[in-house]
Amino acid sequence: MHMNKDAIITMYNSVLRGYLNYYSFTHNYGRVASSLTHLLRESCARLLAAKYSLRNRARVIKKFGKDLKGGGQNRFSKAGPKT
Repeated sequence: MHMNKDAIITMYNSVLRGYLNYYSFTHNYGRVASSLTHLLRESCARLLAAKYSLRNRARVIKKFGKDLKGGGQNRFSKAGPKT
C-alpha cells in the first residue's frame, strides 16, 4: 500500500503473467486466463480504493477507468491468447 499506483499495477501485472505462464499448458487456458484477470483486477481495484480512500471499487473504476490507467503510465493488462 506504500507503493505508488503505477508500481502496484506493475506488480499485479507481473503476478498475472506468472500465473498465466504456469497454467499455459492447460486445455482451458482461456477460462483460466479470464478468471485470473478478473480476480486480480478486482483485487487491485480494492487495494487502490483503500489506498486513495475511495471506499469501493466502483469509485476506483470511475476515477481510473476500467483498465485502472487513469493519469499514470501503466494499465492493468488483459489476458492475451496463448502463444
